[in-house]
Amino acid sequence: MRFSPLIVAICLLASSVSGRAQTPTPEAAPPAESSAAAPEGEPDRVASASAPAPEGSELPPEMRRQAFDDTEPVRTEPVAVHQPWRLVGRLGVGGTLRMVVHDELQQERLAPTYLDLTGAVVLPSVAPLRHSILVSAAANLGPDGSFLTGVDPFHQWVFGVGYGLHVPFGRPGAPTWLVGGHVAGSVVVSPDTTWGAELGIDGAYHFLAGVGAYVELTASTFFGAEDRAGDLMVNPLLSLEVGLTWDYEVLR
Repeated sequence: MRFSPLIVAICLLASSVSGRAQTPTPEAAPPAESSAAAPEGEPDRVASASAPAPEGSELPPEMRRQAFDDTEPVRTEPVAVHQPWRLVGRLGVGGTLRMVVHDELQQERLAPTYLDLTGAVVLPSVAPLRHSILVSAAANLGPDGSFLTGVDPFHQWVFGVGYGLHVPFGRPGAPTWLVGGHVAGSVVVSPDTTWGAELGIDGAYHFLAGVGAYVELTASTFFGAEDRAGDLMVNPLLSLEVGLTWDYEVLR
C-alpha cells in the first residue's frame, strides 16, 4: 500500500506539534545569592557609614575638639576682710600667788582675791591680728596683812595701761575663740603709791555674738616700800583670773 507524499508530510507535522506540547516548560531558576553578600555585622557598619557624622557635643569626650583660649587670665587679689573698731570689756575675779613672802609685813602665800575691770579699744585692721589699747582697774576683795598695817577690802586700788594682741578664730565678724596676750604698766594708788609691770596671756570663748567667758594668766612684779634694811621690796606675783567678756563692734 502506497501513501502519497502529501499524507506523509501532514503526519510528520502533526507528530511534531504534539511532541512540543508534551515537553514541560522549565521553571525559572531562583536568583542566585550574590557572592558579594555582606558578612555578619557589616549592615550595621554600612548603615552607620551612611548616617551623618556626629559633631560637637555628640562626640565622646576623648574625640571632642578642644577649644583653647589664648587670652591671659585676669588675676584677682584675695579680698581682705576689714576689721572695724571694736570696744571690749571684761569683768573678772582672780586669785594671786605670792612668789616671795615678806615676813615683816605678815604676808601670806596667797594674796586676797581681787576684782578686775578692763576696757579695750581694738584698732581697725585688715589683718587677722587684733591690736588693742587697754586700761584696767582692780581692787582687793579681802583684807591683807596685819591688823595694824594691813589693808581692808576695797582699800587697795591698782590702775594699769597696756597693749593687747589677739588672734580670732571662727566666724569672721563675730569670732568664737579669741587667743592672745597683753603687756601693761600698773600703778598702786592706795594705801601707798607703788608701781609695777605685768605680762599676761588669755583666751576667750564667745557663746553669743558679743558675749563670752575668758580665762587669763598673768605674771606681774610690783616694787613696794623699803624694808627695815632700807632695800626696795620686790613682790613677784602669779595671778589666775576668770570672768565675762563682751564685744561691741563700731560700724562707721
